[in-house]
Amino acid sequence: MRHLTYLFLFMALPAWAQLYPLSSSDLTPEAAQSLFKDLKKENAKMDEYSECFERAHMWSLRAEKVHQVTMEKVYLYFTYKFQMKHRVTSRWGRAFTWWFHVAPAVRVNGELWVMDATFTDRAMPLQEWAGSLMKEPEVCVEINDPMEYVEERNASEGYRHVNRVRNQCYYTAAPRFFYQPLEIGYREVSGGGMNYTAPTVVPSEWNPATWHWALPAYNRSERKAARQAMGF
Repeated sequence: MRHLTYLFLFMALPAWAQLYPLSSSDLTPEAAQSLFKDLKKENAKMDEYSECFERAHMWSLRAEKVHQVTMEKVYLYFTYKFQMKHRVTSRWGRAFTWWFHVAPAVRVNGELWVMDATFTDRAMPLQEWAGSLMKEPEVCVEINDPMEYVEERNASEGYRHVNRVRNQCYYTAAPRFFYQPLEIGYREVSGGGMNYTAPTVVPSEWNPATWHWALPAYNRSERKAARQAMGF
């Protein structure tokens, strides 16, 4: 019956949404915070120079294998408007020049709550999380058309015409199997521009190779235990 539901969603939704049916567990607020505390402990075992997509992958895998909780991932995509405001300093006293960020999420009463165990101290609703990354919070715009973000990203021609850009950030939720924005179709090109190419393969199950790619998120001394806990 579950497979028939996904088939119906695939047939009924518009092209962009077809790729990303709702897929995470729906938890109580208490259960969500309990899971977050576990992921926060895991974050303490991770290399401070690890990539966000590595950490998100390991947290999503741990939630499933250890806690039997299915997570989604929320990808934020930033424009040069965001980078202009944060390239010198942010509320953490450090510069942010990233063009994307990702963290896993569950649903609480149907609402996406993000678990960013590196940058926050609790699970929180998507927009609250996105705003926590900004000195001057604004609403992140959900992507309905993949070119929407590409056009915004490229409109400013780097930092030269930031006044042309409407929003600091955009977002989309994706299944836990996604590893990087490349699988969604986004690619940063020379000069800081952005391209989109519709993916020919959309992940619909775990690729064990990505577990090994993401494992270096952990400090070397913690990798064996993490691998054993998650069963690979």
